[in-house]
Amino acid sequence: MTSSQTSASVDRYRVVIPTAFYVPAFLGGGPIQTLKALIEESPENFDTKVICANHDLGETAPLVERPNEWHTVGRADVRYVQDGMRPLVDAFRATSDADVVYLNSLFNPTFSLLPLALRSLGWWKDADVLVAPRGELYPGALAQKPRKKQLFLRAFKALGLPKKVVWHASTEDEAQQIRALFGADSRIAVRENETSLPRAATQRQAREQGPLRLVFASRLHPKKGLDILLTALAEVTEPVEVRIVGAFADDEYEQICDALVRELPENVSVRFCGGLPREEVLAEMRHADMMAFPTTGENFGHVIAEALSESCPVMCSENTPWTETLTAGGGVAVAPNSPEAWTAELNGYAARGAQAWADATDAAGVAYDAWRNAPKGRHVFELVRQQSVRI
Repeated sequence: MTSSQTSASVDRYRVVIPTAFYVPAFLGGGPIQTLKALIEESPENFDTKVICANHDLGETAPLVERPNEWHTVGRADVRYVQDGMRPLVDAFRATSDADVVYLNSLFNPTFSLLPLALRSLGWWKDADVLVAPRGELYPGALAQKPRKKQLFLRAFKALGLPKKVVWHASTEDEAQQIRALFGADSRIAVRENETSLPRAATQRQAREQGPLRLVFASRLHPKKGLDILLTALAEVTEPVEVRIVGAFADDEYEQICDALVRELPENVSVRFCGGLPREEVLAEMRHADMMAFPTTGENFGHVIAEALSESCPVMCSENTPWTETLTAGGGVAVAPNSPEAWTAELNGYAARGAQAWADATDAAGVAYDAWRNAPKGRHVFELVRQQSVRI
């Protein structure tokens, strides 16, 4: 073996990513696209294997005909596992030589908690563990099913696990949330999420006057604030058309939102589009005058980047890292994130008319181009190798 061959071998790193859903799944929302971009944009010397369910969120139809074996998907080898412990453990065993284990959640029982437990028992003993909480540690997220999460966090700390992982925070604000929970000495790689979106925003044509066209595109979960939007729309006096894209997280929340829709006035029309493939979601954004997003908290907010890439301005709570960009891009930061504040902003924006909406779409495209082409720094896989820790 030559010295150049030895160097090439030493410089290659093996990454394994257990995650609930991966492409072609799409109902799980932005995290799927974020993870895909993370892999596709990774340095050439990182080889990635993904272990995920063989179905989409809330579905039973299989994604591939041959589960429990490796499939090449872009730059990753992906193993879509059948339900049950045996296929999952076999997949984990097949990646025992990993240098990095990247967990795409902190609280997922199957694809995060189980790998953490196995790591403590000696699996992947030579690997660094990188945890991306994806906004799960923000107060708004922790307020959802708080008892279970607090019990887990206490056990997580008692076992000393926070000091045995490297955290991936997409913003400094998320890093502060991690330090507040696990200590100022937490090892954190701060790196904005990758994206595979185009370098330039879609150029749109001005449209004729008509009702304000809104789109809401996200998983339909209390954390995303659809109920806030629907409550606000009940008091809107201007004509508004709303298209809601996404799958409901559970039947109870669907019933709550259905009841709110039934209370809407005649000047507000709402259509539920269900979960849509990514290209169709982008088409909905391209058709809208504004995306409305009353989220209780986002560590990144991939859907906001998608909207801006289609020159679609965004009206959003201040609970994301996008406030400066979206307000520069013809959008609105709503504060407080209450139905009353949303009603006022929606009425005001709807009353501006088609020319003002066209000016806002132009501004959204300009803001997107500036963000998309700004320097991003080193890839998070490279950053974690600099903060290597061992259990």
